[in-house]
Amino acid sequence: MKKWIFYTLFTFILGNCFAQTPEFEFQLYFEDAVGNKDTVTLGYDALATDSIDAAFGEVNILNQPWGNGLDVRVGKSHFMSNNSSFLAKKQILKSFCIPPSTNYINNFSEEATIHFYTSNYPIRVMWDKNLFNNDPCVKMSIIYSEFHGFDTGGYMLLGNPVHDSIIIDSTLVNVMGYTLESYMDTMKRIGILNFRFAQDNPLGLSDDMAIVRSIYPNPILNGSILTINTVGSYQILNELGAIVQEGMISENTIPINMNHSGFYILNVKNNNKNKKIKLIVK
Repeated sequence: MKKWIFYTLFTFILGNCFAQTPEFEFQLYFEDAVGNKDTVTLGYDALATDSIDAAFGEVNILNQPWGNGLDVRVGKSHFMSNNSSFLAKKQILKSFCIPPSTNYINNFSEEATIHFYTSNYPIRVMWDKNLFNNDPCVKMSIIYSEFHGFDTGGYMLLGNPVHDSIIIDSTLVNVMGYTLESYMDTMKRIGILNFRFAQDNPLGLSDDMAIVRSIYPNPILNGSILTINTVGSYQILNELGAIVQEGMISENTIPINMNHSGFYILNVKNNNKNKKIKLIVK
């Protein structure tokens, strides 16, 4: 056991000493109620893969026992660690950011899952919001709770101008009021946060048209009314590009009735022109 721990520690230190610098990276800082601290690193790069990339200093610690204090790791599974091929302290995702003028649907990264354990709740999760406010490629990045697939329970934008942390209590309810997924591993309950990088394109996906002058609110609560200062027809597309709602804009409003929370594209048509706008439904 001691040799295995020494080997893991040596590999981790060696990997970080000679690690390649990704296009973008940041740290999530965790602190529990008695002051235990831990950190994980997330980022993206064109050379990254879906697994462990030694070139970026990633080390697989999937088989390492969970610590008795605060222990945080990054994985690829949704909410069962035995479905994940790795857990690490660092994960660099594939590049996703593309020019704002490009007509795209999926302007967010693949998903990462953040696994954590402590015996001393509550936990505060913190980040440097300035890194996200100043970079349109990551400004709409989110931490959220996920139940099945991309059925999302609650969001916190890391580029939020007000907040730069969330609190998770002992029932695994986060500050947004949603219960996080969890699983048992050797008699320890491991909580899970989900994360995606997301690109900001404030005026939508086709900036050469200005038929939509304002929409409010965005993000919007599911079941609410979206106010939009234009006329015409609309379609709402999900992350796969499928139409999930369509109709005519009535009295400058659109009722938002989605099956799931998540990222959507609002496509507004007027006089043979169209405008695509990123819409976040909570």
